[in-house]
Amino acid sequence: MVFHLPILTHDRQKAFVSLDYLCGGWCGEGWYFILEKIKGKWKVVKYQGTWEA
Repeated sequence: MVFHLPILTHDRQKAFVSLDYLCGGWCGEGWYFILEKIKGKWKVVKYQGTWEA
């Protein structure tokens, strides 16, 4: 698994994070996550697959 560095909004209340899962050869998938800080805790508010092999 490869987690990429998060990209934060200027107010640091939302973040974009992507993840790649590689299992060798033609095997793996990628995802992105949108997180929002709600009551002091990070919550995933949206996620979607980006690629699949």
